Amino acid sequence: METVIESPMSWKRIIKVTYSPEEIKQKMEEKYKKYSSQLRLPGFRPGKAPIGLIKARFGELIKEELMEDLSNEAYKKSLEENELTPVSKGSAKPSSMEENQEFIVTIEVEVLPKVELNKYTGFSLTAKKYEVTDNDVQDYIDETRTKYANYIPVERGIQDKDYVVIGYQLEEDEDPAEEPVMIDKVRDPGLFERLKDAKIGDVKEVKAHYPPNYKNKEKAGTEALIKAKVLEIKEPELPELNMEFLKSANLKFDSVDAYRANVRKRLEEYNERQEFAALESAVVDELIKANPLEIPPTLELEATNQMISQHVDIKKLPEDELKKLQEKFKPAGNRMVQKQLLLGKVIEMEKISASKDEVKEEVQKIAEENNTDMNKLYMQYRNRGILNNIKDDIKYRKAIQHIVDNSKVKTEKIK
Repeated sequence: METVIESPMSWKRIIKVTYSPEEIKQKMEEKYKKYSSQLRLPGFRPGKAPIGLIKARFGELIKEELMEDLSNEAYKKSLEENELTPVSKGSAKPSSMEENQEFIVTIEVEVLPKVELNKYTGFSLTAKKYEVTDNDVQDYIDETRTKYANYIPVERGIQDKDYVVIGYQLEEDEDPAEEPVMIDKVRDPGLFERLKDAKIGDVKEVKAHYPPNYKNKEKAGTEALIKAKVLEIKEPELPELNMEFLKSANLKFDSVDAYRANVRKRLEEYNERQEFAALESAVVDELIKANPLEIPPTLELEATNQMISQHVDIKKLPEDELKKLQEKFKPAGNRMVQKQLLLGKVIEMEKISASKDEVKEEVQKIAEENNTDMNKLYMQYRNRGILNNIKDDIKYRKAIQHIVDNSKVKTEKIK
């Protein structure tokens, strides 16, 4: 058996495995002897059928079986002997098997590209620093108070924090809708903005979109012209920020000042995550620019579909829509795979690890943010195999931090 490997792409291997005529002849004879000892043919004692008769009756079937056996053997041995790890099931295509001729199996597989880091430190980076102001803290607190607000009818134009009740009529309908709807700036920003400053009784023609499940399927999701009549305007009357409010909102703090301090801390922690995410993106951009990789199409497609799945259920998408989304998300999917491979190499070279205690600390943070028992959450994550993902995330963050610590970083303060 002779093996020749070609690498037309860094992620692709074409392996040609050649069996000599002598090898094929020997393996065919072994097959004939095996079947001769096992087959029961009329007129012959068990295992005594002549090989010539076996060849005449079953030669083609035995040859097809041998072709399949050698294709599987060639695929397995060629990967093992050349230490190749395919990223997906490859193909093994056999040639025809003719007497006194070589038998060739052509194997094609996608493999991980060899990652060599030409540069992974010494970059010039900009770190954005977001300041938490007193206004930021107050806005956050007011958002929480708004959830417990009473809404008072007012006689004025629509303002940002109002709840508005409208009656509406679609352009294709003769009569207005039977049920009015309530809108606000958070849930209906586009429609709300177009009705800004309107007063009770005002009628405005505004553009919106038909819902995806609209009865007329041809118009579902398309732009619609709506006649909207303002029926009610209500403004929030926020509860006073005191201990009584903290108790009613199940905010367990000893004082209002302690609550304010906690809000500031959470906003600062959120900003730190955003700052790190922006810095991470810049690091990955520089890393890819300095060490570009050719990515196997299979891995690229898996990453692309993973990103699409965060927005929609892929299984429910028509094939043409899925292809459009795959084309749209393809660059991001490619970037994700390059990021994982390059940072994985940094982790390997710098011997970066994540301890069990570090994983527990990460779970503790998640539990606190979601007001959940840490031990229960840890057990859930362990049973679902999520702890390994958390461990990998910690190592990736450490790799990013290593690159940042060994690069030139300019800080840009943003209020």
